[in-house]
Amino acid sequence: TELLAEMLLQETELSAFFETVGICEKLTFDLVSAGRLMEAGHILANLRRLEEELADDKPLWSERLRDSRIAAGSANRMKQLGDALNQYPQISNYDIRSYLEVFGWEALGPITDLLGDLQHRAHREFLCDFLSNRGKDNLAIIAKGVHDKRWFVVRNSVGILARINDDKAIGYLAPALKHEDKRVRLEVLYAIKE
Repeated sequence: TELLAEMLLQETELSAFFETVGICEKLTFDLVSAGRLMEAGHILANLRRLEEELADDKPLWSERLRDSRIAAGSANRMKQLGDALNQYPQISNYDIRSYLEVFGWEALGPITDLLGDLQHRAHREFLCDFLSNRGKDNLAIIAKGVHDKRWFVVRNSVGILARINDDKAIGYLAPALKHEDKRVRLEVLYAIKE
């Protein structure tokens, strides 16, 4: 990952730079598929750092890095992350956090969608904690899970909104009060009680 960062810094032509960014994207994809989130997150963090450094002097270069980072947080790439988390239950919360913290608000929707895909409870609970910390400024994105058809996604979304613990977040719980599944309604009551 350090070698890739150094290669990006050494490129002097735009086409060669774009090609090196493509190599970074491919390697990140492969690392996530292999469950190596720490390393993939390190590559993305280097891209973000370089994006900020180049913003004034080389805006096209910076924009290419930004596009790459946003693409890494897309729905397809987050589905790939969900597949890796399901395949490798031993991936630690620390590794997941180091990967997810690179993304901005643009990735909150796809990250929230992971709630319906994760098979391992520890990963779901971590994701709920992560979203409750990162979703405070983007409640509408987080709250979309309240309208999901799957009861467990609705229940997790209710829990996240309750942890955010602000009046606007609590306001998003109203549709879940009429949910057909008793477990969801109980989660809403517990959230309101807390």
